[in-house]
Amino acid sequence: MTLNLAKEIFGTKVTCDKLARDDCPVENLISNNPSISRRGYAAERHFFGNRGIRSLRLKLIGGHSVLGFIEIWGRPTNRKDIESALSIANSKTDFVRDIPIRHFNSQSPQKVQNDKKNVCDVKETRDRRRLKRKLNELSNDSIPLDFLDDLTNELMLLPFILPSGKIIDKMTIEKHNEEETKWNRMPNDPFTGIPYNDKSKPVYHTSLKARIDEFLIRNENVGSKRTVGGKEQSCSKLIKIDKDPKDETVKETTINSFTPILQSSSNSLSDVLADVLIIGSGIFVAPSGVFQFSGSLVTSLSIWLFTGLYCLGQALCYAELGTVLPKSGGAYIYIINILGEIPAFLCAWIHIFVNATSSLAVLLRIFATYILQPFNITCNESLITATTVACLVTVAFLNARSVSLAAKLQAFFAFTKILSIILVVSFGCYHLAIGGYKNFTPLFHSSDLVIGNLSRAVLKSYFAYKGWEHIAALPEEMVNPERDLPITMIASVSTITLLYLIMNVAYAGVLTPDEILRSETVAQSFSQKILPSEYSWIVPVVVALASLGSANGAFIGDARFVFATGRSGQYPEILGYIHYRYKTPIMAIILITLITGLYSFIPALGELLEYASMASQFKILLVLIALLYLRWKRPDIHRPIKVPIFIVILTLIALLVIIIPAFVTNPTTLGACLLLFLLGIPLYFLGEVAKKSNWIEYLMNWITIKLQLLLLVLPLKKDNKRKDIMAASFGK
Repeated sequence: MTLNLAKEIFGTKVTCDKLARDDCPVENLISNNPSISRRGYAAERHFFGNRGIRSLRLKLIGGHSVLGFIEIWGRPTNRKDIESALSIANSKTDFVRDIPIRHFNSQSPQKVQNDKKNVCDVKETRDRRRLKRKLNELSNDSIPLDFLDDLTNELMLLPFILPSGKIIDKMTIEKHNEEETKWNRMPNDPFTGIPYNDKSKPVYHTSLKARIDEFLIRNENVGSKRTVGGKEQSCSKLIKIDKDPKDETVKETTINSFTPILQSSSNSLSDVLADVLIIGSGIFVAPSGVFQFSGSLVTSLSIWLFTGLYCLGQALCYAELGTVLPKSGGAYIYIINILGEIPAFLCAWIHIFVNATSSLAVLLRIFATYILQPFNITCNESLITATTVACLVTVAFLNARSVSLAAKLQAFFAFTKILSIILVVSFGCYHLAIGGYKNFTPLFHSSDLVIGNLSRAVLKSYFAYKGWEHIAALPEEMVNPERDLPITMIASVSTITLLYLIMNVAYAGVLTPDEILRSETVAQSFSQKILPSEYSWIVPVVVALASLGSANGAFIGDARFVFATGRSGQYPEILGYIHYRYKTPIMAIILITLITGLYSFIPALGELLEYASMASQFKILLVLIALLYLRWKRPDIHRPIKVPIFIVILTLIALLVIIIPAFVTNPTTLGACLLLFLLGIPLYFLGEVAKKSNWIEYLMNWITIKLQLLLLVLPLKKDNKRKDIMAASFGK
């Protein structure tokens, strides 16, 4: 008895490891449906590195009844040899005698004898030639296998993934389509022969393109210490083998795993404290605004003390979240992991486009105002603006060229900051000793204390304390963030609060209340009154350098913030790219520079200062909500530092008491800040819609490629581990 098992009722399955021609299913080729069973499937075999093959022998064991034809694709050295071999096979073998054997050249027959070029030799663009020149210095075994074209076995420069799952270069696709057109065939997948359509077509492989670019640009580092190719899956990635001669263990680190920023800077607590102390140049401009809205010396000092305590509460809240989520990015990382993408988008939006950039413009304008004071040209607004922009470009170039150099300069700027404080305090104490205390009487001036004015006074003084925020963006740079982060924040905010109180007393000891009110730059007026004319330039120059250091420190922290948004995927991915040689977040620096340049043309320093402080409150409001939500939702999470709940509540109440009356008192400036904050909501949804648009995706890919070639920037490993971080930190 003969039993035919090739029927669907017996559950027999025949599978194929290749995609079938004409969409025939590959999971089971046996079907009771006649239309499916008659369609058949394609069995294919591709040979790589086939130069020098002189003959081709096909051994067919069975299956004559279902074998329709044989196709041979390629350009043989001698076409007649192949044709004669096939004819001999047909004559000697009954099995293949009636099977059509088709041979296809890579080019039309009339060009076979004249054209000696390879199938994928095409006219290359200047960018491709520039990148490909680097390949001449590399041996074939130093190129990762997944960087090679699946059809030509050559390195790809613009990889595309085909419907068949194969990956080939764009130029290979174009050449194949040209040849298909010559034979009156539609563009199709060279591995399956299935024509392309709207749902099945080549797709640009962005991540592989980024890895190939990184390999090309970094090829000067490829040598004997890199293992590529081979059978292991890990060998298809660039693996750097670092072996200690005294240690028998071998450590492997991929190129994508390096930390790009501030690698050479110290992680010690003392260095971090020095970085924080240089930030806070608002003390040289804010006292006049605080005095204006407080009305008396005692009220002014109370405002400075209250703001210090208020910032200390915020710093403690940041410290708790920073030890739970010790990732660079500060508020953005906290919010996106706890509240989700929309609040995180708003946080990044208000920080990048308002808070960070307007604050940087204020610091640079302080530098320009003070540095021009010795030349008595501070009234020329055009010159101040030009100096501000020139300084902005210089600081941006410094951070783009070398973050380690920028970090080293912070030691000098820290010295100028300390020197400026010492000068102001010393001269102020000396003046008090010789009778300057007369300016303290009366302590209270007759003025109506309005809560709206007091709120605006707090906002103006808050700008001088803003530096503590930058430390929250640097936990990955710390050796022990669970210990260093809370200590650093508490120590820095407490120290700065005490220094600011002493400096305000020193100002009041030299300048009268009217002089403080009339002076937008109190340190300048201070030096002009207490020092002889030939030495009055000392304090302004030192203050200018301290402000420049503040701007430099802000650049370092804010660049990390923008860098984190690019890695998260909410903002353009290229913002998370770094320069291949300098390891700096150059795209983030460029964005900050452009926006800050626009704010630099606003001459109203006091309004800009208040505007920047209000933007900070919106961001911190989201952080406090995230902290309270995490306390409620996940009380079981391990918290190395846990702030008493009453401090969190008091900080939140103080924030609302500050922003609401201030907004009512100054609706124009602060209303613009609120409007920009709310504008982020529709922009988020527009961005989500844009991500689903093919032409916008194509445009962004095109822009990314051009910027990569122009600026030589590369992506790090995509920050797609947010859920893993949550699981590790929150015990999910």
